[in-house]
Amino acid sequence: MFEGLRGIGRHRFDIGGIHAGHISDAEHVIALARETVRKGRFLALLDYFCVKAYIFMMVTLAAHSESPVVPGAISWVDKLVLATVNAPYSRNISSAILEECLAKMMIAGWPAHLASFFTELKPELVLSFASEHGVSQSNLTASYEAVKDFSGESNPGLEEQFVLLASAA
Repeated sequence: MFEGLRGIGRHRFDIGGIHAGHISDAEHVIALARETVRKGRFLALLDYFCVKAYIFMMVTLAAHSESPVVPGAISWVDKLVLATVNAPYSRNISSAILEECLAKMMIAGWPAHLASFFTELKPELVLSFASEHGVSQSNLTASYEAVKDFSGESNPGLEEQFVLLASAA
C-alpha cells in the first residue's frame, strides 16, 4: 500500500507542532502521521501534505513543461485574480503590474489593489498567481508584510500557508 514512499530520502518533518526530526522511511512517515492524528492535529497533517504535494507538482510541471507560453494569453488564474482585485476600483491593475509589484515588493500606486490581492483571494489562488509569474516565496511574503503594515489588513489563512511553505522548503 505504501510502496510509493520507499526510498523517500531523509526529510525533516515538523507537522502541527509535532517535531519528528529527520526520518527516512515509510514506516516512520506512517508513525508520525498516526501520532499527529492521535494528538488531534489531523488538519495540520493534511495541510502539510497538501503543501508538499503542491510544491512537488509545481516543480514537476516546471521541469517537464514542453508547451511554450503563448504571448498575450491570459491564464484562468490571472482572470480570477484580476476580476477579484479590480472589481471594487475604477482603475484596473494588470497582471504584469501586479507581478512587478509583488516581485519588487513595491506598494506605491497600488496599495488598495495589493490589499485586495492578499485579503480577498483564497491563499491557493495567491500562491498559484505567484508561482505562474515566477514571484519567489520570500518576495511574496515580504510584499504581504509590507501591505499588512500599510493597510492593517491581514489574511491568517495565507500566513498559515507561508509558514507551511517555509517549513517544507
